[in-house]
Amino acid sequence: NGGLAIGTTSSPAYLLDATAAGTAVLSVTDTASDANGGTLYLRNNRTGSDNDEGGRIYFWTKDDAGNNTECGLIRSVLTDASNTTEDSRMDFLNMSNGSQYTTVSMLGRNVGIGTTDPQNSLHVVQGAAGASAIRIEASTDTGNAYMRFVESNGTTNKGYIGFSSNNSNNNFDIRSDESADMTFWTAGSAALTIDSSQNLSLKATGKLYLDGGGNTYIHEYAGDHVEI
Repeated sequence: NGGLAIGTTSSPAYLLDATAAGTAVLSVTDTASDANGGTLYLRNNRTGSDNDEGGRIYFWTKDDAGNNTECGLIRSVLTDASNTTEDSRMDFLNMSNGSQYTTVSMLGRNVGIGTTDPQNSLHVVQGAAGASAIRIEASTDTGNAYMRFVESNGTTNKGYIGFSSNNSNNNFDIRSDESADMTFWTAGSAALTIDSSQNLSLKATGKLYLDGGGNTYIHEYAGDHVEI
């Protein structure tokens, strides 16, 4: 059929069909003694259109019934073929409960988990119904489990949200290390602010309830006067 078989006398299923037991089938080495490594090219030779694929790498094995099963796939897609402004996406697909899903996609400079159209540097879409989209887990019962925010130098803290063992009780903290206000918004407006001097203020029409949202509250009713 015009193919070449290596390591087997069976008719090759592909143009190059290499078979080996317990050893690497293919090794690519750059011997130029420079910074470059071995290179493998996958090409699509036609003049491109949007969403043409650049190549695929398949991973196959057998299930417990002996059926050939595609357990993984890496796929490259040219999402925008416009000359000089090309965009591409790299997909990583896995099997879950007998079905194949695109688990991770890299579109341009964005990474998507659970989506092939990430809109931000990291875009996470919930998987199974009722499951959390992100899980942050401490390595020990008293370890840290928080999101940390840093400046562009990679070392200066701006703040964090989560559980930190920096305090003796391992409390849940919302922390800012900036000399600036911390503001909590709801319905599109600032509802509560803690300023850099650690003073707390409500918006002008806000009420501080003392009974969980019932009939007992403190609020400013006129000028510098408060009412309970």
